[in-house]
Amino acid sequence: MRRYDLSVKRYTHKSRSMRLSFPAFAIVLLLVANYAWALGLGGLTVRSYLGQPLDARIDLLSRAPSELEGVSANLASADSFNLVGVDRMALSVPLSFVVNNEPGGAWIQVSSLDPVNDPVLQFVVEVNFPNGRLLRQYTVFLDP
Repeated sequence: MRRYDLSVKRYTHKSRSMRLSFPAFAIVLLLVANYAWALGLGGLTVRSYLGQPLDARIDLLSRAPSELEGVSANLASADSFNLVGVDRMALSVPLSFVVNNEPGGAWIQVSSLDPVNDPVLQFVVEVNFPNGRLLRQYTVFLDP
């Protein structure tokens, strides 16, 4: 009987220590998550058709306008394309990226000077900001 009581006490002691450390762990996780995901890339909206120069917009997601200072965007390097698993040589049109930060919102303007003749366009965007770097693959389906 005593042996059973000791094991119950030992179990209760462990669960109490787990209960005390869980809130501390949760607070640390929330603080780290808020810092790590300060800037994000939203969806892509295409405003052009097949046979026209590309005109697209990628929304920048941010909690504070100050996080958008110093943001730059460009086409990712060949190593980043390989990391994501996309063939950079399949991209037939040179793309340009311009970050627009206005009071109504922030976005990346993606455009090309040449017309896009492929109905499917895949590319990887690299966004650099003071706290880090983001890579994201986008696939564009162009209507004729």
